[in-house]
Amino acid sequence: MNKRMVFVIAALFVAVIAYSQGIYWESSTSGGALGDRVLSNHSYYMPHMFKSTTVDMGNTMIVRLDKKMVYNIDNNEKTYSEQTFDEWDAQMKKMGQKANAQMEKLQKQMESMPAEQRKMMEQMMGGQMAAKGKDAKVDVVKTGETRKIAGMGCTKYSVTKDGKEALALWATKDLKGFDSMRKDMQDFSSRMMASDFQGAKGLAEAVNKVDGFPMETDMQGGIKVEVTKVERKDIASNEFEVPSGYTKVKPKGMDDKDTDKE
Repeated sequence: MNKRMVFVIAALFVAVIAYSQGIYWESSTSGGALGDRVLSNHSYYMPHMFKSTTVDMGNTMIVRLDKKMVYNIDNNEKTYSEQTFDEWDAQMKKMGQKANAQMEKLQKQMESMPAEQRKMMEQMMGGQMAAKGKDAKVDVVKTGETRKIAGMGCTKYSVTKDGKEALALWATKDLKGFDSMRKDMQDFSSRMMASDFQGAKGLAEAVNKVDGFPMETDMQGGIKVEVTKVERKDIASNEFEVPSGYTKVKPKGMDDKDTDKE
């Protein structure tokens, strides 16, 4: 899983149930393909609008449910691309098909590996290997575990695939006033999971059932997203606009290295 994909997934699982009137939060993303690197993320939400910036990489994603548009911004190059929801869905599905094909190829190669090496590979994949020929059964369970994260009381939820934990999520209800925004974030998560890479759509649907704001998420492949600061506040509408003076470029695929200016 490449770093750009890590950025997209992190944005999804932090935002998928962030339904307040207006929320600003800061979080860190670590583990998995990032190795020892830790990425800092700043996120903003107002009704029908979501923005997430990975500060260290200079990347920003803006999702406008009101305009049915997705904007990807490179703050280092001062460029941006835009896609309609239909164009975004098509790209995500294509990306998911490619990723699933690569995973199937890897699974086939693993069949001929010695048992010890195959076990090591399965552990490295962190539960991403999907069972062939069937959809995994995804469940969400509210556990009795509680703790404080960034000063907020949190409860642990366990999301399982075929009985094995795929991710653990700590959610808080101390951040009041988010229930009315649930539909927004369900719409957002369905867009983000259009690729359905290794059953991610089922996981997103399960996460939608979690009651509260996600303060920490431990995902497949060792990826961890932890909120370090969160507050409710009104956010200026221009936070959800492309900065003035940026150059529009063609959208690039998740694996593309170059971007061609229009």
